[in-house]
Amino acid sequence: MRRNYVIYQVVLVILAMVFFQATPILAKTLRMSSWFPAANPLMTEAFVPWAEEIKKVTQGRVKVRIMKKTVGSVPAQFDVAKKGQVDIAFGNQSYSPGRFKQYAFVELPGNGDSAEVTSVAYWRIYNRFFAENSELGDVKLLSLFTHGPGQLFTNKHQVKSMDGNKGIKVRGGGVAATRVVEALGMTSIQAPFSKAAEMISNGVVDGAMFDRSIVPAVGFTKYFGSIYHLKD
Repeated sequence: MRRNYVIYQVVLVILAMVFFQATPILAKTLRMSSWFPAANPLMTEAFVPWAEEIKKVTQGRVKVRIMKKTVGSVPAQFDVAKKGQVDIAFGNQSYSPGRFKQYAFVELPGNGDSAEVTSVAYWRIYNRFFAENSELGDVKLLSLFTHGPGQLFTNKHQVKSMDGNKGIKVRGGGVAATRVVEALGMTSIQAPFSKAAEMISNGVVDGAMFDRSIVPAVGFTKYFGSIYHLKD
């Protein structure tokens, strides 16, 4: 049976290990679908170096070719890998509400303030409690990781209380992010990260839920006037 692969991240309201089989295999080029821009830190500091390392340790027998265009829609990346349209896909479980349930605990607030710590914990918990009965079926999981604590960013509107936010639209992430936005009386607009810049710059939304570290990395700082986060 052909085994395809999926790498998953989770968007947190607070958000590695890579598995590669060591047994000898025939020369092969694996196609990887990615929906992040080539200049994104996740590409330049994670996926591209990982692909280069695979080529190195297999002495060129196995290569990973990262596709220039996304295969399928962003929420459909799991199915893209499952159906064999590509060999490797990178997805986000929170973009398919209600479908993936084993990851939900990772979205709970207060899980940690470090992406590295929560990613390692997520990987260990998954392998200890969920791997034997994985909801991913025959798709081989290569990695699980989170980003750092999520925060609310707005452009002109200032959040000063739980009230007075009606009509403000915010690009949310997962279920937990949506609940935070709605608790503030705002309207949550679901959209993948790849659509965020367009939505913000065109005024489709008034703010967004993001990991603070990614905002300057992808040039989003210019869109926001206010940042909100919890303090101990």
